Amino acid sequence: RCRSQSTVLLHRIDGTLSPLDVDEIATIFSAGGVLDSRLPEFEDRAGQRDLAVAIAESFNDRKVVAYEGGTGIGKSFAYLVPSILWSVRNRGRVVVTTQTIALGEQLIEKDLPTLSRVLPEEFTFSLIKGRSNYACRRKTREVKREPSLFTDDDEPGAWIDEILEHMEKGGEGSLSDLPRVPPSEVWSHFESTTDQSLKARCPHYRECFYYEARRRAFRSHIVVINHHLFFADLALRRESGNFASDLVVPGYQRLVLDEAHRIEEVAAQHLGVSFSERGMAQSLARFAAPAKRRAGRPRGRLPYLLQTIRQQQGLHPVSEVLENDLIPSVMSSQASVRDLFMEVRSRVNAFREQRDEFRERRGGRDEDESGMVSHRLGDRSDDVPFEVVEPPLRDLCVLFRQLLESVRRVNDRLLDHPFRPEERYQGAIGECRAARRRLEAYAESIERFLGSGANAVPWFEIQKTGRRNVTFRAAPVRVSELLADSLYSRLDTVVMTSATLSIGGSWDFLGGRLGWEHVETGRFEGREFESPFDYPRQAVLGLPTDAPNPDSSRYLDYLSAMVTEAAEILGGRTFVLFTSHRMLREVARRARGRLREAGVSVLVQGEKPRSELLRRFRQGGGAVLFGNQTFWEGVDVPGDALSCVIIARLPFRVPTHPLERGRAEDLESRGENPFMKLTVPQAALALKQGFGRLIRTQED
Repeated sequence: RCRSQSTVLLHRIDGTLSPLDVDEIATIFSAGGVLDSRLPEFEDRAGQRDLAVAIAESFNDRKVVAYEGGTGIGKSFAYLVPSILWSVRNRGRVVVTTQTIALGEQLIEKDLPTLSRVLPEEFTFSLIKGRSNYACRRKTREVKREPSLFTDDDEPGAWIDEILEHMEKGGEGSLSDLPRVPPSEVWSHFESTTDQSLKARCPHYRECFYYEARRRAFRSHIVVINHHLFFADLALRRESGNFASDLVVPGYQRLVLDEAHRIEEVAAQHLGVSFSERGMAQSLARFAAPAKRRAGRPRGRLPYLLQTIRQQQGLHPVSEVLENDLIPSVMSSQASVRDLFMEVRSRVNAFREQRDEFRERRGGRDEDESGMVSHRLGDRSDDVPFEVVEPPLRDLCVLFRQLLESVRRVNDRLLDHPFRPEERYQGAIGECRAARRRLEAYAESIERFLGSGANAVPWFEIQKTGRRNVTFRAAPVRVSELLADSLYSRLDTVVMTSATLSIGGSWDFLGGRLGWEHVETGRFEGREFESPFDYPRQAVLGLPTDAPNPDSSRYLDYLSAMVTEAAEILGGRTFVLFTSHRMLREVARRARGRLREAGVSVLVQGEKPRSELLRRFRQGGGAVLFGNQTFWEGVDVPGDALSCVIIARLPFRVPTHPLERGRAEDLESRGENPFMKLTVPQAALALKQGFGRLIRTQED
């Protein structure tokens, strides 16, 4: 019923849309308007009002727009108000995507409830997370019924007990309900998956955490998701050719992409292909794994299935196939996967030794600070040829197809010999379906990887420290044409917004990367809406002229001294932003003692969860936070708690990464300068984001 209702919502008014009144939108954001009269903290900002009006016009005129809203302009309200009014008055739906689940939760928990109190229209809203964020009630009951079949180890057992305890407390049944994030191999026993779902046949369907979230979304005017879920849904739509129906995300025709400067990387990830040694091993272990203790028994979904059949049915035609064929095959295949990835490492090492003996190395295989070594595959002099890794990958493909035949035999016998209760029987069918789809997906991923086309960069990463792993990836060099074909031409309105879309007043960089030039003539618009902040009055920009080169051995001493002196003067209240985990840890180590002597708290990324570090920084009033990556953007610390941002080094990306090299070579082939057309613009946008952490209100 929800599916048919959502279709009516989106298609009943084709050609008869009610346009938004832009004067009404302007009044809502003006002095004396609805927001001003009902929100004590509201500030009349011309930039916010103009942005909201422009977005309303884009809804009316079915445009694709890129709107840069300067820091502090209030982008969220500017796009939410016209989205709400349009969806309510046209009985439609607007999808809003954010870079992270945390930003989406801020919209759901703060901004949208506030607007629901002050706007005259009643509207509904919901947040959809990826399905794997939710627990499956059926699987949770099965783990609770036979916990020993899912682990015989103390630490995973403690995790299972903790998850079961919290799931009984209610909530939305997602990972965010848990006080800490469990290991993926533990959560896999609980997570909701498409291939294991019994859908309407499941006795828990009405209370299902995931389907309840989807039902709310089908009834919602505003649906909030993150970029990763959005592009996963878009990849599915591209693969199926179905751009109109409800898939992972309910159907929509109007889209707002917040933090749009990040979508190239997310799109490239989801429109490409990847698989890893660890992922394959964990998937197989989820189905069946040997006992860790001498007196133990095999663990996983298939041993649980075998025991269920014996308890319910006694002797059953599928029992023998499970016990003597499929379960042993799955367990032995884990050793085969390990051996084949060891063969990959051996073949790569042999090739490197041979090549280094006869050729001059041009760079690109240096180990990064996390112990990861990346190699591009191809026929260039500094690539690893496909034939080095292709034989073990082909063998992997054969292995998964052979396992697939064993799963089909079990599935066929289950279909021929059903048993009761119905829930257990349907669960057994679901487990076979899950195994079949996962094995097919791995075989198809390997084949897609080996057949990577001209617009794709194939590479692999070898993790040499910690939990060793090999990951194969292929990503498109350019997503511009893919976005134009699968997004801009398919939707009525696409609004892309961020504080960093242009560089020096030019839209050329992201326009080229995101395919804005491919939008039909007259339909695209890019505009900049200025920040309300008076930066010359509110901030001082310091460029030290006595600093050693960042590559100098003296630079860390210099930076540590500068950080501690600034923090002592300010009594903390400082962010120090890095592009290198190694440099972050070393500067924090050198500065920690002196800062503590001065009464300044030291907060270091990686030592506590991000949310905990931010909470302590805001509440402590006198702290220095050493941050990397996630602290460059999406962090809001208004007021005196944050009074200084130190950027340790210009945020250039690693130029030897295979995808960055592929993008650079693509530009060179078209006569462009990669440094000026790719590297510098990327750094400029990241620099703007880092600077944007400092001034957050007109009083800062």
